[in-house]
Amino acid sequence: MILEKTPDEAAAVGRFYELLDAFRARKEKPVALVKATSAEVFRIVTYTSDPGFFPNPTMNPTHAGPSIRPLNGRSVKNFEPLEILNVETWEWLLREDTL
Repeated sequence: MILEKTPDEAAAVGRFYELLDAFRARKEKPVALVKATSAEVFRIVTYTSDPGFFPNPTMNPTHAGPSIRPLNGRSVKNFEPLEILNVETWEWLLREDTL
């Protein structure tokens, strides 16, 4: 994909390392704790100002391990917020949500 957007392989390699550095430097911005199912709580986080969010499972002592499955195809509007950590970003996600 990078090679399709760059003039040659040398530029593509350079762009790859620029993107890798940006990926490594990104900082997680916690937005909310949400209830996905009766047994699973997720932290909703963003990394950039791009639309979208990332669910990070929290460990639940009554559950063997977190699963991302309850979130597949889910909209942020479908979550029950337990604690909103960043009101401005949570409201922005609600407005930008197109699912």
